[in-house]
Amino acid sequence: MTYRIIQWATGNVGTHALRLIIERPDYELVGLRVYNPEKVGIDAGTIAGTAPTGVLGTDDVDEILAMDADCVSYCPLATTTGSIEEALDDLCRILASGKNVVAPSMAYFMYPPLVGGMATQEGFDRIEAACKEGGTSIHIAGASPGYVHDWVPLALTKASRSIERIELSEVVSLRGLPKRQILCDYMGFGLPVDYDPLFFRQLAVVNDNPYHLPLRMLADHTRLELDNVTWEREVALAPSEFETAAGSFPAGGMAATRGVLTGWWRERPAITMTFVWRLSHEVAPEWPVEDSWTVKIVGDPTIEADLKVTTAFGTGRPVSIVSATVPLNAVPAVCEATDPGIKTAFDLPFDGGGYWA
Repeated sequence: MTYRIIQWATGNVGTHALRLIIERPDYELVGLRVYNPEKVGIDAGTIAGTAPTGVLGTDDVDEILAMDADCVSYCPLATTTGSIEEALDDLCRILASGKNVVAPSMAYFMYPPLVGGMATQEGFDRIEAACKEGGTSIHIAGASPGYVHDWVPLALTKASRSIERIELSEVVSLRGLPKRQILCDYMGFGLPVDYDPLFFRQLAVVNDNPYHLPLRMLADHTRLELDNVTWEREVALAPSEFETAAGSFPAGGMAATRGVLTGWWRERPAITMTFVWRLSHEVAPEWPVEDSWTVKIVGDPTIEADLKVTTAFGTGRPVSIVSATVPLNAVPAVCEATDPGIKTAFDLPFDGGGYWA
């Protein structure tokens, strides 16, 4: 069967998604929603770096919604860096129009058992109502939440007899990311230590911290009732000016940061997620440098795994390609769901992904 798919947004993650849709044999690209006026009228193949497709970018949402498609791959940046209300409106219109959705964004609504913060009950109800109206389903997943901090460690615990603690870590270099809006305005890189960026304001409120979702998913599905969840963060400042793909960054500004999300049980750290995000590799040498995800399940047996992902496409960021492929590989299962609504990874069959090239 061939699935007819619309790609919605062509940023860092969206371009990875677009390339996958174009090249996968059982997917057919039928529409392309763009935000940049310079991409309107441009062939999707030009944007994705593939052969021409005959599908041209448009910023006409009504035109997109009128298209005949099985699914929309929804990847706009504003779902994380701006208000989620516009994105919620988009999703509900898409779902009500009869199109299923897969999305790496809007993670707050990926796990209905966890309601709170930006994941309001009203928001869940709106999505479910739109699914019912359109007879459609939505699956939200990305690199994390949706894969490295929930599905990977859960799969490894299948071999556990007993578990004392679970330690997860993520190290991400942002040197190749060219978008200053994300790096500076949203994350605070290059700015003084007293600057309070939106990203870290969200992380500081546990119910608004997107990584609370995989932590809770991991706890819930290993039958662990957490007593408390906390977030701590430290910052490393640049001793001198430095350059990245996004341009020049001044001395004295944030050049790297390390955060730890901890799920507590019986007054001990049962699940820890450590994040190191770097714009500079020269600061904080005691923190890891190379891009990686690691999992350690301490218990009997103790299980350790290092997950290294590389790609030469786009900016070469592993988190970007994984954020695109994880939801898109679920398109067949989402389109074939027998009842409408939000589909978590636990509602879908445990199938593999990718296509044989």
